Amino acid sequence: MKRLSIILAALLLALPAPAQFIGWSVKPAYSQVQPMSEQWARVQRDGKWGIANLEGKEVVPCRYGTITDFAAGYCLLLDRERLLGVFSREGNLRTFSDPLFVDGAYPYFSEGLLAVRDVESSWTYMTPEGTYPIRMVFQSAAPFIQGVAAVQEKGGDGSYLHIDKKGRINRLGGDFTDTFLVFASSFTQVDGQNVALVVDGHNEAWFRDFSGRKVFGLGKVKSYDKASREMTMGKYRIHFSADRRVMSRYSNADKTEKVFFEERDRRYTPPTLTSLTFSEDSHGKWEISKQGNLLLSPQFDALTALSETRIAASLDGLWGFLQVREGEDEPYCGVQEKRLDYSHPADFRFTGVLNIPDDIPMQEVTLQIWDGVGEQIWFVPPGRIFTSDLFYPPDPEKEKIEFYTKLAIGSLIYPAWRVSVPATYLYPYFVECAKTQKMLSGNERAGLSFTVENRAGSASNSCDVYVNGNLVKQGVVFDPGETKSFSCALNVSLEDLDRVQREVRIVIVEEGMARSGDFYTPKTVVFERNFN
Repeated sequence: MKRLSIILAALLLALPAPAQFIGWSVKPAYSQVQPMSEQWARVQRDGKWGIANLEGKEVVPCRYGTITDFAAGYCLLLDRERLLGVFSREGNLRTFSDPLFVDGAYPYFSEGLLAVRDVESSWTYMTPEGTYPIRMVFQSAAPFIQGVAAVQEKGGDGSYLHIDKKGRINRLGGDFTDTFLVFASSFTQVDGQNVALVVDGHNEAWFRDFSGRKVFGLGKVKSYDKASREMTMGKYRIHFSADRRVMSRYSNADKTEKVFFEERDRRYTPPTLTSLTFSEDSHGKWEISKQGNLLLSPQFDALTALSETRIAASLDGLWGFLQVREGEDEPYCGVQEKRLDYSHPADFRFTGVLNIPDDIPMQEVTLQIWDGVGEQIWFVPPGRIFTSDLFYPPDPEKEKIEFYTKLAIGSLIYPAWRVSVPATYLYPYFVECAKTQKMLSGNERAGLSFTVENRAGSASNSCDVYVNGNLVKQGVVFDPGETKSFSCALNVSLEDLDRVQREVRIVIVEEGMARSGDFYTPKTVVFERNFN
C-alpha cells in the first residue's frame, strides 16, 4: 500500500520581511501628480489642477488651469493669467473674486510682492495677504530685486523708472542730461557692481548704479527683440532674463560672451530615497524594493518619490499615492501545522494564515495559490485564515511539494511566494496480476485477470479502472482494506512466436483527483499461445 503524508509546519513563504508595508493611501484617480515641496503636490483631474498633501488629501480642489511652483513661500492659482488664489507653504489659501492678472513671464512673489494688473491694464504690487502697499499704478511692472523694481509710468510722459517698496522713485543722477527712459532693466550684479541697464530718449544705453550715476556706456541701441529678450548695440548684444535682469553681454569685437548669471529652475526637486529603490523591468513596468527585497512587483507605469514614506505611483494611466508604513510587515502567507493524509485525493487540503494589516478590508484581497505544475488550488480567501481547495500533488515521487502564491490588495500586486513542503509518498492502491496469461482461442486476444487492493485507511471516491486506455469497470468504490477482482480481454499479436512479453498499463482514476492517470501501475505480462 502506498500513501502520501505531509507535515506542514508553520512555514513562511518569503525571506524574512522587513518591518515595512506599502499600500495605497489614495487610490489612482489623477491624470498627473507633481511634487511641489516637502509637504505638497500638484494633482490634475479632468484637465484641472489642485493641491494635495503627501498623504493624497486634496486641500485645494482641482478647478484651476495652472498652479505655479512655490516662490518665496507661495504659489499662484491661475486661469491663464488671471489670478484666482494664492496658496502658502504653510497651507493657507486666499482666493480672489475681483479680476486680477499677472505677467506670464514672472508669475511669482519676489521679495514679498507680486506684480498684478486690473482690467484697465493698471499695474501695481500686492502682498500675499491681498493688500497693496504702493498706491501708484503703472503701465508695466517688473519684480522687485534687491529692493528695487523697474516700472513704466502710467500717464505723464510714460518714462521708465526704478522704485523702492514704498513707491519712492530712485532717480537718475545729474550726469544724465536726458532723464526720459524708454527702457529700464532690473538691477543685476555686473562686473562686481549692482547696476541696471537704461535706455534714454536718444536710444543711448547705459549701466546705472543705485545712486543714479552712469557706470558704463554701451552705445546706441539698434534693435530690441522682446521675444528673445535680446538688445543689440554697435559693440554689444545684451540678453535679459524673464524678470528683466541682464544675463549676459556679448562683445561683437572679440566675439566673447560674459555671463553674469543663469536663470534658475524654480521647479521643486523631489528627494533621493535612501531606503527604497525603483527599478524598471524589460516590459517598461516599475517595481519597488528595499535592500534587494522586492516589496511591490513590477506593475507601475511611473513612480515619483515624494518623501521617504510617500510615493506617487501611476497605474493603468492614473496616479495615486502610496504610503510606506514603517513597523508593519510586508504581506506574507503562512501554513498552520497539520498532518495531511494522501490516501485519496479528497483527503488533501491545507490551512493557511494570511498576514496583512488589520485595516485592510478582506473584500479587497485576492490570493491565488498554484501547485508546481500550474494547477490553481485556491482563489480569493474569505478571511485571514483559510482552507485550500482539494488537490493532488503533481509529482508524488518528489520529496518536496512546492506551492506558488500571488497576492493582490485592490489594484496592488505583491511579490509571489514559493513554499517547499517536505513530503513522503506512499501509494494507496496495490495491483496484483499473474505474470503469465494464456491467449484465448484463435490466439488473437488474451484474457487478463488482476486484483486491486485499497491499502488506505479510508474508503475511496468513485473510481474508473482502465487497462491500456480502455475502460474495464466504471464507478467502483473501494472500502478500506478491500480487494476487488477484474478481468478483461486484450488484443495481443503473437506473430509467429509461442509467447510474447508485453507491458500492461493498469490505471485507477479516482473522482476528485486534480489530474487523471495519477494512480498508474505498469505490469509486465508474458502471453502464451493457446494450442487447444
